[in-house]
Amino acid sequence: MNHDHIDGLSLDQNLAETEFLSRELGVKVSTLSFTLLVDAVQTRAKAGRKTVIVVSNWRAITAALEILPADSVVIILLSDEKYQCDVSIFAPDSISHIFRNYSVELLNVKQSLNLLRKASMDLAKFRHLVKASDFVGFLHAVITGLLIRARVQKWRLAPKPVSEFPLGYTNKFAHNYLQHLNLTKFEGSLFEAPKPAQAQPDWDLFFRGSRASWQRQFALRAIEASCSNSQFDSSSLFWMGHEDNSQIDNDNYVAEMCRGRIVPCPPGGRANESFREMEAVICGSVPLLFDASLTQMTRRPDEDLDGLGSSFPSIADAVNWLQNQKKVNLPRLAVERHSLVKNRLEASRRHLALLAGSA
Repeated sequence: MNHDHIDGLSLDQNLAETEFLSRELGVKVSTLSFTLLVDAVQTRAKAGRKTVIVVSNWRAITAALEILPADSVVIILLSDEKYQCDVSIFAPDSISHIFRNYSVELLNVKQSLNLLRKASMDLAKFRHLVKASDFVGFLHAVITGLLIRARVQKWRLAPKPVSEFPLGYTNKFAHNYLQHLNLTKFEGSLFEAPKPAQAQPDWDLFFRGSRASWQRQFALRAIEASCSNSQFDSSSLFWMGHEDNSQIDNDNYVAEMCRGRIVPCPPGGRANESFREMEAVICGSVPLLFDASLTQMTRRPDEDLDGLGSSFPSIADAVNWLQNQKKVNLPRLAVERHSLVKNRLEASRRHLALLAGSA
């Protein structure tokens, strides 16, 4: 990757994804006060340059956007998994383009109904695992999905062009990954960090993390039960799923993930995507992806990767693939997934650099 960087500004302290923005999208973020940020954007605008502003707390930037020069700002919006950011704040003439995580392409009615059908079939197929709370969880997920769908519809009518970029990784993951490789001074993309020759992974299947939402709880319960069969020796599983929301970004997380062949990546709190997807790809594992996020009902932004054979529209499809995974060339699948995600990030970086006038 070309790592010519873009100078980005932000009002937000302690952004969790600055390493990802810098290493993969080429945006080096500086946090400034309101006054200094406005002055910096105005100075650049006088020189005919646009400014990339990274936004997590969208309410804090509203006043600045109203007074900045026309066509002077490109927005990178983070942490809007629930689509709660009021898209109308991006109406001012100061903004030329918006980049954000999480898809704004809605499923059509037929696709949405099929999503509900698949989720219902999952409950029926794994009825021996169903608890009374699952029906409440299912209903809550559907209601949440309909509410979020309405918010996404507003984003589709955004006053400025909107582009998506992949959900990346946290600063702590980047630190722990490079520490694991003894490359603490490496400054490039994690996709290009040199890796030592590794022995065969210890675990066919690896999951460590919070079970969080109902969707994730049920998916993990089904996978865990289905993999306790002849296809998976108990010694080939690493399974530590917490029922609460305890943090899992500890010093061992990266080392453990690098020792897994397949990493289940059920939906996050609301959206299809989770940080675990890119973390798994970087660690050389195959992420097992689920499209059936009832609480989002949008198209996955990485649907073009589905042809690689580890992304499925239902839990039952994923389990079936897992039970037959010994027929799959997992090392090749991991390399292909790594290459495609890397290329997609590079395309996002080039697009952002072009819009910011830094290409």
